[in-house]
Amino acid sequence: LGHILAVVGSTSVLLFWLSDVSDANRRLAAFLGFTLLSLGHWVLGLSVTLSGFYVAAVLFGIGEGFFTGLRELVKQDYLDANGPLGDLSRQLEQQYPMEIVAVKIRRQLVNKTQIWKDVTMITNSLVLGLVGNFLGMAVAACVFGILGICSTGFVLWFMLDTKPNVMRPGCLWDNFVNDCLYPDDE
Repeated sequence: LGHILAVVGSTSVLLFWLSDVSDANRRLAAFLGFTLLSLGHWVLGLSVTLSGFYVAAVLFGIGEGFFTGLRELVKQDYLDANGPLGDLSRQLEQQYPMEIVAVKIRRQLVNKTQIWKDVTMITNSLVLGLVGNFLGMAVAACVFGILGICSTGFVLWFMLDTKPNVMRPGCLWDNFVNDCLYPDDE
């Protein structure tokens, strides 16, 4: 087990530069990371030899390489005035005289999204504790593979490319369509 964990850790450390993809496109980095982690879980669940475990470890390491720093980067994007929430101070200046309110709202939103950390920890515990105990760890790994596929779907259909100054107004949820990122010159 120690050798396999060493492969995961060393692969992610050696390939941390893959996280540079997230500088250009946050969604692409999340998509690649979730896809590779999901594939790694499927390989782990279906492996019957030690070489299969090593292949899964390499896939986990590459996926983690894409995820390096992505969560904090997206969080900072939401705090930015040019991020996906837009300039809240302009929207709120009619109701409130201070720009501080916009910063508070951004921080509240970021804090509310932290619930996903808790959901992830609870889901991991339930899958490993219940599914792993009653049906075996191979089935638990495949369940994580299914959760990874769901996460990949979420990234494709719902995740914003949160990089500031990328989105046009009115393209909050449909920025997957090219005309929002690259509008036609009319």
